[in-house]
Amino acid sequence: MQTLFQQKMDQFLSEYCEKAYFSGSLRVTKNDEIIYQRFIGQADREENLPLNESSVFTLYSLSKPFCAMGLLKLKDKNEANLDKHPGEYVPEASGFDSGVTIRQMLHHTSGLPDFEQTKEFCEKYAPGLPEKIREHVKYLTAYPLLFKPGSGSMYAN
Repeated sequence: MQTLFQQKMDQFLSEYCEKAYFSGSLRVTKNDEIIYQRFIGQADREENLPLNESSVFTLYSLSKPFCAMGLLKLKDKNEANLDKHPGEYVPEASGFDSGVTIRQMLHHTSGLPDFEQTKEFCEKYAPGLPEKIREHVKYLTAYPLLFKPGSGSMYAN
């Protein structure tokens, strides 16, 4: 038997999905207990597979806040310094311009290009880019900065 909260959530989501295409999952927890969960739409449109609890999602830019929080937790423990060069923590980044700092990367002021932001970068590196993020980082070391670190701002992955 559904609670009033669950009924209202179902009604809201049903009405919302009638107005806007939505495919995803929603889970509400309270004190580590799942009090509402619903899977809406398809995990694979081509195969017409519905979403379920085993569906895998790519977080894309939603992972950035989690990375930032993790770095801030490390900073609070004195295990990371945001004003250091990223190569001190990720060897593949050691080829970045010496003026680049982790703080600038978090603020999108490092001057580093985005993986896919420029046509030239995609043409030069996209065919055969590795799947591992550390190898992507190493590729970026060969690409020139878009501006001097700290002198501008541009969103980058």
